[in-house]
Amino acid sequence: MTPDEYGDKFSDHKFEQYKLFIQKSENEKNGRFQVHKFYLWIISAQLLSIASLWGVRKSINFNLYVEIILLILASMAIASALWAYCSSHMAKAYRKQIHIILNMEKFLPISPYSQEIEMLFGEKIGNNALLHDKESNLVCALTISIWAVCATIVIFLFFYRL
Repeated sequence: MTPDEYGDKFSDHKFEQYKLFIQKSENEKNGRFQVHKFYLWIISAQLLSIASLWGVRKSINFNLYVEIILLILASMAIASALWAYCSSHMAKAYRKQIHIILNMEKFLPISPYSQEIEMLFGEKIGNNALLHDKESNLVCALTISIWAVCATIVIFLFFYRL
């Protein structure tokens, strides 16, 4: 709909919609950080469980010890896979939000969101902004690191007989 078809309040209403969408985007960003904190907490607790089991390794049966460790490692693998999936899903949603915000800014006299992003990242962005990929890449790197830790522990358990 063009501004002429809409009427006198087009700019005011468009700006109010823009403010609401920016607030929604900020709320979802805070939610993403909460999700990341949750998965970091879960995986840290699992690593702490493995470390605390090291102290009792000689007092329990080796097979039971290995089964407990493998169970914890399996839960770590599941948690890290879920974390990577959630991060990927949130990244896609964020890219869509950026696209909508940039399109809404075309109707505004200024483009504050675009300018802020350009200042933060030092490059001009377009409708195909992939800003959230840095966060997704970090989560993927952490997930790979977690899998590497799991594999190292398994190898250590099977080659180093307590």
